[in-house]
Amino acid sequence: MMRTRRIQYAAVAALAALAVAFSPVAARAGFDIDAAIKSSAEFSDAGDHKRAFDALDKARLYAEESDIPKLHAARGRAHGRAGDYFNAIMEYGKAARNNGGDSCMFAERARFFESIGEFGQAWADASLAASRGCESSAALSLQGRMRMIRGDYVRAISPLVESIELGPELPDTLADISTAYLAAGHPKVAAQYARAASDLRPDEPHLISLLADALSMSGAYEESIAAYRRALELDPKKDVTVNNYGFTLFAAGRTEEAAQVIDSLNDRAANAYALCNAVEIRLRQEKHAEAYGYGQACLEQMDKQRGLAHYERYYIRAVAEAMRAIETDREELHPLTQLDLADQREVKGDLAGALSHCLVASMLEPSDPDILLRAGKLYAALGDTGRAGSMLETAARLASPGSQTARDARRALFNQSLRALPRSR
Repeated sequence: MMRTRRIQYAAVAALAALAVAFSPVAARAGFDIDAAIKSSAEFSDAGDHKRAFDALDKARLYAEESDIPKLHAARGRAHGRAGDYFNAIMEYGKAARNNGGDSCMFAERARFFESIGEFGQAWADASLAASRGCESSAALSLQGRMRMIRGDYVRAISPLVESIELGPELPDTLADISTAYLAAGHPKVAAQYARAASDLRPDEPHLISLLADALSMSGAYEESIAAYRRALELDPKKDVTVNNYGFTLFAAGRTEEAAQVIDSLNDRAANAYALCNAVEIRLRQEKHAEAYGYGQACLEQMDKQRGLAHYERYYIRAVAEAMRAIETDREELHPLTQLDLADQREVKGDLAGALSHCLVASMLEPSDPDILLRAGKLYAALGDTGRAGSMLETAARLASPGSQTARDARRALFNQSLRALPRSR
């Protein structure tokens, strides 16, 4: 009998021990939540999203109440890496409401808002991350991109450059810096960053095309043409690249080649830029009737694409002026006549009108540095620093060394730099 009781007591003790071993308290004591979160992040970075979520689901079974906020933050990260930005934003929101995550979580959430086009929310989160002391490379890069979206390219440069000084030189960030410098009117510096981005991803067509754009705006036409051709080998259907390639051929004086490229683009998918480029080409070829036809089509297309109409407002006016001259008085289609008309408009304070006549003159004589200098100064006066810088760079390059035009162009460029005060690479 005593033996039987001992066996019963032993069985009860063993069951009690098992109950303690498998109780939630004991399980939590033996489970490392932070290690599970780290493991999930590693799986996400490796592209194994199922195992990433499995690790977090297991962690949730053993989590205490205080662990829940950081698990929400971890799930937000996992959803983001999987491309599910909506659920990523929701999980980060739950973490934030429970005081989970760190300041850089808001920078991450801002990136997801940016990806779905919610730029207002992205800007708010980016500002919140900065105010809470997040100084990660990703946060700085995000601040720069948000400023670019708002059109503040000059102030975008500093955080973008700081981001690659703090962390690795990512191709996309280098491309953003290049784009910001290009828009701020510094194509030579833009080319340096675009080249660095392209070197990191040598088979990425949009990075090669960006380099080609910067080289073209710097006046390095032949190198730019080679880069455009390389980009089009990788992505022959990219209309913007085809258009810019044709424009660069035109700027380099290779008018017939430019006509072939632009005409093939208009035959395939006419767009406002290509139609306007066709106007310039036909004016140089003195094919005025064709220029007028392309001008009408250009203005009609610009009217449909309202965003372009605002962005290219001075150029539209120039096309309209060229069409009016073709229709009413072709004697006005002389660069000197157009410059006289520009003088008359400028005296009256109509800087936009003066610029339109300078642009018509540059369509007729695209390699005249005096015309480009005049247009560059007018662009600067109207606040378009990007086009001002491009025009002034080209004027300085085309002008005779030591000439008054060259000195004036360099001085105007220097004044542009003082306004922007960008950081060089």
